[in-house]
Amino acid sequence: RRQAPNPILKTLSGISALCPFLADAGLLDRDITYGVSRPEAENQRETGDLPEEDVRRVLGAAKKGYASASHRAILSLLFHNGPRSREIRELRMKDLGTIRGIRVVRFRIKGDRIHEQPLHPIAIAAIEEHLEILRSRGFPIDDPEHVLFPSLKTGRNQPMSDEAIRYIFKSALKKAGIQLDSFRRYSPHSARATVTGHLLDTVGARLEDVQEALGHKNSRTTQGYNKRKKAVEKSVVFKVGY
Repeated sequence: RRQAPNPILKTLSGISALCPFLADAGLLDRDITYGVSRPEAENQRETGDLPEEDVRRVLGAAKKGYASASHRAILSLLFHNGPRSREIRELRMKDLGTIRGIRVVRFRIKGDRIHEQPLHPIAIAAIEEHLEILRSRGFPIDDPEHVLFPSLKTGRNQPMSDEAIRYIFKSALKKAGIQLDSFRRYSPHSARATVTGHLLDTVGARLEDVQEALGHKNSRTTQGYNKRKKAVEKSVVFKVGY
């Protein structure tokens, strides 16, 4: 069908991931994608991060209202804790708690591991406002198995879609009037890069501490999220003085 390399790679990856389940069901005896020649991935735009002043504008751009409270809570979690979109969507009421008097959120991260993080005061306030809205709209927030961020449109105990999280993120950037870089792509994952760059480059936090906070097994993964080390305004090109 003359598909581009990236769609081919994603399709093969999906089929390969499905093969173990088909094997368990007795429908296959091997990975049918094994040995298939795969094209090289096309160069993709690097994930962009946001400077601190833009983050403040994004968090302050949401207006009052039941949907905005949910959006503020999600954005606050993204920019203060740096979770992935899936990790936010999978949160249940039981994943909010306290340890030694400190409010904590419990994410299920890659590798099916449980990762606990303390909540920033701004995120706590946003989540509490969100919970009050849910209570006022009849959601059973005392049910520990209830989704923390349910779909407000359906009113049912089902998580938001990945597309919904992307819409919340991108619409917040648009409302805040953020000017985006031409050669970068922006998604909820940009918040994870922003948290990493802010902690490593601006705050000067230890790499090991940032790695632990984000739940990375390898410090090189954490370093890869720091986009600020390649910031164009820091380029040695500006030191040229003919």
